[in-house]
Amino acid sequence: MDCKISVTTNCNARCKTCPVWMCAGEDMSLSDFIQIWGTVMMEARVNRVLLNNTGDMYVHPQRAEIWSVIEAQLYKPTIVTTNAAAMDYVPAVSEFIISFNGHDKESYEHTTGLDFEDVQARIRSFYPDLEEKTKAEIHCLIWGETYVPDAEKKVRDLWSEFPGRVRVSYKTENQQQDILAA
Repeated sequence: MDCKISVTTNCNARCKTCPVWMCAGEDMSLSDFIQIWGTVMMEARVNRVLLNNTGDMYVHPQRAEIWSVIEAQLYKPTIVTTNAAAMDYVPAVSEFIISFNGHDKESYEHTTGLDFEDVQARIRSFYPDLEEKTKAEIHCLIWGETYVPDAEKKVRDLWSEFPGRVRVSYKTENQQQDILAA
């Protein structure tokens, strides 16, 4: 069984393909996280932990303390997902997924509302830590408004030196229609 823990639903991106930022964000308290983390790490039925597929851990006000708890009690494979816009540390977890949803400046900024050059430079500055501490992945979502025939090649070229896997996926137009219309 996988266990998903959303430490925060706050996000610094405004992705057109994700509704989470449209809702009032909440941060889990450090004491709640410590209790939940300890329970999950000892639960025999839990095989793997997924941290923050909604929101972004790096905007949590107590992220440093949370990383410390995670690394001190890391007994199960743990996967962290981030958009990397506020990344200031790479934890020693099993997998570290960076959601970079665009194949160039225009598509990235159109999708996320984040600064392409800033986030790209931030990710690249952490290449040594990503290579040393974890299994890293860049995940790029291509969707209707950002689709171009050579998007996959552009993503591969953009991240050709990334110290991990580069994955591209596609979102069809029938998903998130209400969000795209907003």
